[in-house]
Amino acid sequence: MFPDDPDNPLHPSSPAPPALSADPGDPPERSPGGRESPDPGSILTELPRGFRESMRRLVESFETRKYVVAFSGGADSLALLCLTLLFVPGENVIAATLDHSARPDSEAATREAEELARTMGVRTAVRKVAVPELAAERKKGFEEAGRAARYRFLEEVREGAGFDYVMTGHQGNDQAETVILKLVRGAGPGCLAGIAAKRGRTLRPLLVFGAGELRDYLRARGLRWLEDPTNADPKHARNLVRHKIVPVLSEANPGFLNAFRRLGEIARAEEEHWERILDDLERTIVKKRATDRGEVFETDRARFDGLGLAEKRRLVGRLMRKTEDPRPGGGEPQSFEGAEKALAFLGRRGGGGEDLPGGRRIEMRGGVFGLGLASRFSGGGTRGTRGKAGTKGKALPGEPAEPGEDGSGRGEKA
Repeated sequence: MFPDDPDNPLHPSSPAPPALSADPGDPPERSPGGRESPDPGSILTELPRGFRESMRRLVESFETRKYVVAFSGGADSLALLCLTLLFVPGENVIAATLDHSARPDSEAATREAEELARTMGVRTAVRKVAVPELAAERKKGFEEAGRAARYRFLEEVREGAGFDYVMTGHQGNDQAETVILKLVRGAGPGCLAGIAAKRGRTLRPLLVFGAGELRDYLRARGLRWLEDPTNADPKHARNLVRHKIVPVLSEANPGFLNAFRRLGEIARAEEEHWERILDDLERTIVKKRATDRGEVFETDRARFDGLGLAEKRRLVGRLMRKTEDPRPGGGEPQSFEGAEKALAFLGRRGGGGEDLPGGRRIEMRGGVFGLGLASRFSGGGTRGTRGKAGTKGKALPGEPAEPGEDGSGRGEKA
């Protein structure tokens, strides 16, 4: 299973790479809410076996594919790279690191990550993006802008190299934290599905493991990882969940990570069922109408009124997700309040229209209502101030979890 060269960092007897943190002599830790880690000898076989099973569920003949691994040098991305290289030749792997310009020492941290990846015998790809300036320019939050920049970078590396997939190091604790954050913010049942293990060309094979298991594996291998100081910064909501809420849940149920996994499987099946229902509804009662400013969605009022409330909310939510302003600063995500505002408008009789969050608008004319960007209706631009951009509310019921949610304060995982 391991390369024969003892100097290869993947070999169990090889020395640990330099310039890293976390003492491999520390006692094994248990993931909060996860299963107790096995002894160092068994974890060296059990974790690779679990990784192989996870990859086989995601990709057929995964050992023959080529991958871009999102790599920050942290424990999760290092474990991902190590496990990948047990089954995939090094020439078929690229470690991609994005410098977010988030800290004064970001360039030095990026160089350390790049050096670490090279000791693993893989090619590297590095890019520097001024995410704070990008966020301000596009009127987005730092994490949202950083996430978009990361995925764009990773996909460009993948396409440029002609590789098959991007892999990120999201693990089970990230999954639980993401669901908790979305629930606290008032998201609908769709958020229970959590982070998708596979979405398009992006894979997340470590979701089956807890954070502690991955760190125990690295310690058993004699490997160290870079530590991101923003992971301890309490101003980030995710860190509050990680350090305050997760330990309490772990105390209440030591196996709560496994419970979250089961919940996610149930929720994903439910969401897949709803998507089929919405596909049918969209085909039968929704039409696209072309205007000189672009397309808008139209639906017969009487047929819409015949739907149940859950169907109405989810259908309006889907149409709002498909209606996004492509301009910088546009594309305000749909919200529960936005959908309820649209439904309240449809509950009133008569014509006219109403502005919705994110530059969207809904109008009623002759028994048919239209929903789209305000700029695509006959009057052009947003009318009035109701529904102005910047009103970030609760996610809509059925809204899928954001795939880019990450496990660190600044979201460097991908």
